[in-house]
Amino acid sequence: MKWHDITVGIMGGCLLAQKEIGLNNLFHRRLSARLKTEAGCKARFRFGTYTGIEDAVQKYLAMTGKGDLDVLLFHVRPQSFLAMTKPVVKYADARGRTRFSLHPALFNRQADWDAALDGCAESATPVPDKPAPLPAFNPINLLLGKLLRLDKWACGYLSEFLLHLNEVCKRHGTRLFIVGPSALPASLPGHLNCMHLNRRIRELAHVHAIPCVGWFTDRDSSGNYLFMDDGLHLNPDGHNFLADRILSSFLVNLPLESIVPVKHPAAA
Repeated sequence: MKWHDITVGIMGGCLLAQKEIGLNNLFHRRLSARLKTEAGCKARFRFGTYTGIEDAVQKYLAMTGKGDLDVLLFHVRPQSFLAMTKPVVKYADARGRTRFSLHPALFNRQADWDAALDGCAESATPVPDKPAPLPAFNPINLLLGKLLRLDKWACGYLSEFLLHLNEVCKRHGTRLFIVGPSALPASLPGHLNCMHLNRRIRELAHVHAIPCVGWFTDRDSSGNYLFMDDGLHLNPDGHNFLADRILSSFLVNLPLESIVPVKHPAAA
C-alpha cells in the first residue's frame, strides 16, 4: 500500500540548522517539498542532535516516543568519527575547559570509546578573524592516527554501532536510513578518513540490507560546488543535493511512488 504520509526522524548536528543559508534552503525543507510534489506524500519531521555515538541510541528512543516513527535518517557526523581516529583527543570537560586525552584504544584495540571524549572542543564552526591554535596539529594528529591504524579501528567500532542501532530501530518499527559522512574539502587527511568510512558503510549496508544514502562528493552532476568557503558546511546547492539523494533512496526503499518523471544522479 502506498504511503500518503510519513514521520521522519533526523539525527545529526549542524547540518540540521544552518541558519546562515536560510531555513527554506535546508535539506529537510527541500525534502518535504519534493516528497509532496513528486510522491504525493506529506512528511512530518522530528529532529535530534548527538555529539557522539554513545548517546545516539538514547536520543533515538526519546525521539520515537510512542513508536510512531516510520523512518530514521541517521547522519554519520564527520567530526564525531574523526575524533575516534586521533591518538590525542581534544575535548571539553564538564566545566567546558579544554582537555586532552590519549585515545582509549591506542594500546588496547579491544577497548571501548570513552563517552566523556564526545564533548569535543574542536568546533566545526570557525570563529571569524580568530587564528586557530596550532593549525598544523590537527592534520598531524590525523596522519599519526592513520599510521597507528586508528582509522580502521574507528570504522569497525562505528560499523558495530550502526548494526546495533539498526536492531533497535527494527524493534521499534522504524526503518533506518544511514546518511554517510559528507566529503571534507577543508582537510585532506580528514577527507581520506571519511572516504574510507564511506566505503565501509556502503559495504555494511549492502550486506545487511540497510538503506544507505550515498553522497560523498564535493560537486553535483552539474558541477556546482556543494560547500561553503570553510570547506566544512554545506551551501544551498549542497542541501539540495542531499535532499535529492534522500528522495531517491526513499523512492527505492519505501512504499512510495513517484508521480512525476524525475531523473536523479547516481549515488556517490
